[in-house]
Amino acid sequence: MSDYMQLEEQNKEAKKEHILGEIPDFPLYVKYDTMRQIPVSIQANMFSSNQLIPFYQFITFTIRRYLIQDPFMISLKDFQNLSIEDAETMHKEVFKQCKELLNESWKNGTRHVIICNKKIIYTSKDLEDISNEIVEQLAEKYNKACYVFSAPDVVEECVWTRVDEKDFYPTLKLHVGLEDSDENQVITTVPIYADFDTGNPYLCAFDLSRFKVKFNPLHIRQAEHLKKLYTFFTQKIKICVKDEGNKIHSITRQVRLVKDWKNCALLQASPNRAGFVGRDLMRHLDIKVELNPVTKNTRILQIISTP
Repeated sequence: MSDYMQLEEQNKEAKKEHILGEIPDFPLYVKYDTMRQIPVSIQANMFSSNQLIPFYQFITFTIRRYLIQDPFMISLKDFQNLSIEDAETMHKEVFKQCKELLNESWKNGTRHVIICNKKIIYTSKDLEDISNEIVEQLAEKYNKACYVFSAPDVVEECVWTRVDEKDFYPTLKLHVGLEDSDENQVITTVPIYADFDTGNPYLCAFDLSRFKVKFNPLHIRQAEHLKKLYTFFTQKIKICVKDEGNKIHSITRQVRLVKDWKNCALLQASPNRAGFVGRDLMRHLDIKVELNPVTKNTRILQIISTP
């Protein structure tokens, strides 16, 4: 294979799709790294100054096209340098290519998997998501991008009794903060009225945009909810509630911070959903909850210890 490959077909396709506008008609060549399977430099014939901008636009398009073409060929370094959006595109492509492999894992009771080089290299049957540290360690070991997927969310119908023409989803009033936050400060923050799904054992998900945290492409996760894919990151946060006796109950736990919350799969059943928590949260917070379908109100009752 020569060091240079002519990209006439890509040039024609770019014109056809009107992605870049008018593309200069000159031979364009890319020096190709056959080991890493990506272009490393570009050469072209002489061109005039009015061709300069579309020429560099085309270069950007070409490199981007090659870089996201095969999610299994990209090096770890190159993957980590991608934007979250480009890495998410790769993640979705892996999901498509490995759909059958993933389905077999879910049938065997696996809850989470890590895929590298089209193979499952790590599995977990725990309800809790795989930690970012494990993903990073495996990525370093294989020097390749690793892709994390979780089994479809458990959805059990637990509909409230219809008391009038409208149905209402029960909620829990939660206050959230970063892992090392003081609970007395967290309890003063603007509350999140999270949908409380007693039919879901563990899921705890919030809008990513509410938290000032940064992630890299290795931290991307994907799962399905009601057969629709959504993208999320995992993060330990502090969750606080206050009961009717003014006692603060708090826990620090790993949650899912969901990207593009307003358009995500979790809002299919409840479009105005601000958060989504399962029954496991009630147990860990050690609270007694009363759900009243008549008043459409949730009370966190004071627990009075008996001698």
